[in-house]
Amino acid sequence: MATTNNTPEPLKLEILDQADRARCCGSGNYDFRSINPTPILKLKHSSESPIFDGNLLVTATLYSVDVDGQIQKKSRNNLIGNTIAESRNLTDLTGSNGIFFVFPNLYIRRQGSYKILFQLISIFGFEFL
Repeated sequence: MATTNNTPEPLKLEILDQADRARCCGSGNYDFRSINPTPILKLKHSSESPIFDGNLLVTATLYSVDVDGQIQKKSRNNLIGNTIAESRNLTDLTGSNGIFFVFPNLYIRRQGSYKILFQLISIFGFEFL
């Protein structure tokens, strides 16, 4: 992680693509319907200095929400697939290079209203950012 004057640089995740609705896949082993479009996140930082991305991960956690969209509780065993994404150096649609996190196969088992919380984690030191 890049630092200035021994203070961590502020990092932020920008969600580039996400689904407003998704079909649930059920609890069987053959009926998998992934969240489409695939959630894609881009790492944003305020400094122009490069960030070593090899130690960054993003985790996805599903939370149920009420009718007003307020988070109620963590939804256990309802989000399946690859819930951890490694950082990737990619080029976006405008031609800009960046650090991206892609979740190509996330599935929701049961019908309901949910929000996915994405959390940035540094592997070295196990810091939550």
